[in-house]
Amino acid sequence: MRSALDALFRPRSVVVIGASKNPSKIGHIALKNLLGGQFAVHAVNPGESQILGVSCYQSVLDIPGTVDLAVITLPAPSCVEPTRQCAQKGVGVVAVSSSGFRESGPEGQRLENELLSAIQGT
Repeated sequence: MRSALDALFRPRSVVVIGASKNPSKIGHIALKNLLGGQFAVHAVNPGESQILGVSCYQSVLDIPGTVDLAVITLPAPSCVEPTRQCAQKGVGVVAVSSSGFRESGPEGQRLENELLSAIQGT
């Protein structure tokens, strides 16, 4: 079985959840940068069929096979359900690039607690 460190530093497949066609968005920048890696790259954006030549899925659950690393580039309030889906799929590592969690006050703390519960599958 692969460890979380393998999934982070030597992923076989990576998904950008919140991939974007807009070149100024982090979801576009992350996807573009990951395309140079030696791993399969997937994109999740329910509103698009393809970004940068990568087919888009509705959800991480729709991606065939295993996903080692998920990069979530959505606003904080939209991160909980995709994180829950990553836990359900068995994604090894989930990296959230959003701000708006504990550092932003009580509502952000509540979102962070939800995010942690989601990743733990509770």
